Amino acid sequence: MSHPRDRKPSFRYRADNCEVSKLSAVSVITVISQVDHCFTELANSLLAQSMQNLEWIVIDNATEELSINSALDNLSALEKHCIRVFHQPPEIHDPGKFAFMHSTGTYVCFLDPGVMLDSTYIEKCVWFLDANPEFAFCNSFKASLGDDLSFSHLNLESGLDYVLNSPDGGAGTVIRRDVLEKIFQQAPSTVNRLETPELLLAVAAVGRWGFTIPEYLYWESCKPPELQTVQRSKCHNVQDLIRDRYTALLTSFPAPKHSEHQPYAPLKTDFPVDNLLCPNYDRLRIMFVIPWMVTGGTDKFNLDLVEMLVNGGHEVTLCATLKADHEWEHLFTKLTPDVFVLRRFLEPCDFPRFLSYLIKSRRINTVVISGSTIGYQFLPYLRANAPGVSFLDLSHVEEPHWQCGGHPRFGIGYQDQLDINVVSTTHLAEWMVTHGADEERTRVLYTGVDEYDEPVILSKRSEIRREFGFSDDLPVIIYGGRICQQKRPVILANILNALHGTGLAFHALVVGDGDQRTMLESLLCEYGLTTSVTMLGAVKHDRWLSLLQASDVFLLPSDYEGISIALLEAMSVGVVPVVSDVGGQREIVRDCAGYLIPHGENECDDYLNVLESLLRSRILRNQMSGQARILIAQHFSKRSTIENFERIISESQQFAVCSPRTLVSAGLARELATAAIELDRLNNTNHWLWTEMQQGSNEEFTLLYEWLSAVRKTKFGQALYTSSFVHRFLTFCLTRLKAR
Repeated sequence: MSHPRDRKPSFRYRADNCEVSKLSAVSVITVISQVDHCFTELANSLLAQSMQNLEWIVIDNATEELSINSALDNLSALEKHCIRVFHQPPEIHDPGKFAFMHSTGTYVCFLDPGVMLDSTYIEKCVWFLDANPEFAFCNSFKASLGDDLSFSHLNLESGLDYVLNSPDGGAGTVIRRDVLEKIFQQAPSTVNRLETPELLLAVAAVGRWGFTIPEYLYWESCKPPELQTVQRSKCHNVQDLIRDRYTALLTSFPAPKHSEHQPYAPLKTDFPVDNLLCPNYDRLRIMFVIPWMVTGGTDKFNLDLVEMLVNGGHEVTLCATLKADHEWEHLFTKLTPDVFVLRRFLEPCDFPRFLSYLIKSRRINTVVISGSTIGYQFLPYLRANAPGVSFLDLSHVEEPHWQCGGHPRFGIGYQDQLDINVVSTTHLAEWMVTHGADEERTRVLYTGVDEYDEPVILSKRSEIRREFGFSDDLPVIIYGGRICQQKRPVILANILNALHGTGLAFHALVVGDGDQRTMLESLLCEYGLTTSVTMLGAVKHDRWLSLLQASDVFLLPSDYEGISIALLEAMSVGVVPVVSDVGGQREIVRDCAGYLIPHGENECDDYLNVLESLLRSRILRNQMSGQARILIAQHFSKRSTIENFERIISESQQFAVCSPRTLVSAGLARELATAAIELDRLNNTNHWLWTEMQQGSNEEFTLLYEWLSAVRKTKFGQALYTSSFVHRFLTFCLTRLKAR
């Protein structure tokens, strides 16, 4: 994850003037005794919250007059409107409750100085609580920015253990106002300050509890020593509190469940808060709907595109729709703070209204669907609720073995709800047109990559070759990509084995991971290639670029591709490509700068002949290397990519205004979104069944899955499979199977 101080302040969260006079949705309460850098960091993180519909109540409980107002003098009037400062009267001994009585928010959050919040922290907590009324409060994982960076996985789902092991108790928790009012009424003498562990115990005692968003959104940057001492003391006293006042919690602790959305239940369409932000009149505000943030070509393109947009002054919101590891999330959050992994704090039934809320709140003018199936399916709903906003999609490659073409097929099917289809190759544009896409609304956007100076390449080449012990004249072949069926690792092993049989000296680097890595390693061992081939697994992108600069030939015998980003990056540093003639590869690999190998019976021989000629002639390699770099610089630079994308967005906005797509009615839009949610639920159930069957842990799972598959193939089953009966039946069967 990225450090909050390392992130670009690339999104301006400022409340619209028309919102200033409204009651606040959230009241943030801070009690301080001195103004220092800890207070300043808290102030900066609060003013940078994406949830601008909040008030900040600061209680000065120092013995001397504080200069809080002077510390806030450099703020604009718009920023100051949400801040209220109170000097604690001497007769008041409960500053937390005193502040609460002066607050107006539907939700309350108590924060100490020395805390930095992720920009989306409060907004995510509020949305979770609105979607899950059974929960009383919400927080996130916490990190400490002290001398040693540390991370806490304490989770409210652990119940009483959370209270026993959390020294700061409920600090930073976003809690419902009505819950606090109930606590103050029932146990006024037991609640001293809102951040104490006793508050959590008091809430649990009335049968309520909370949820922890599994993200590090709460960062302790510094903490005054006196506050640390107080918190340690409170932590030590928790067991005494439980013994004296909350013994019932030892045997019965509340465990609320997430709201269960019944099949085809009506969707909520209202927003929990108004949070209208000032528009960005100068540049674009773009929302990307993507499946995940993982290592991959499409994801690298998304990352590069976001970086180029942000560097151009545009503001970007990112929404990931799948549950995944999201190992590249920190790279995206370094570029924009407005990042939402939806399934961490919402169920799919709340996705449509949350996406609509973001479009309205951020004044989004362009929405881009990139590889998200459910994003396509929500298009009619989003469009119906955001007339005038332009909608695009990004497609990179047709996938012959998935959904009759994959996401490009979705792009064709939903084209009537898209202003423009954007594809990464002319080949894909032609494929889409032959399958029904409107050529007038289809645009090609080539992927752009960085350019490198020759001295930089030569320096890195020498450094990496010394690391591996390669001589300067040893030809190095590199493969980069997922090790999966699409990339045909068996063909890769056969090519390297045949090349090894010629007696030519070379070394191959295989970079990547995937479900066929073990099989590839076994083949290389069987062929006796372990000394000539090094398997490096997945590496960071900077490391990948360094390895490229130490290499001579890029080998990629794919089954299908759009245009491989790894190929573009290889050519940008002068690595000669030898790749399969598929997809859009022909659009960048020319005779003077690389080789295209067609599929066929003699394919391995064709690869062998080309590689032999390259390995035998350093002059040939150098000539093609120079031409490859020239081609990338002239036609596939990042500069040309962002210029073309800005032009395409401008066209899409003109289409949205001058030639708008037909909007479906609000009722039909909700029904289509409901169907998308049910399809997502069914797909997840099927995936779970398939996984259990593949693991072979239970014969009954296999029998059930095979039976369901057989039923689905019948005419009756095809009609039945989309009915609510299937949901009830699957629930019954899975419950019984799990019990066994």
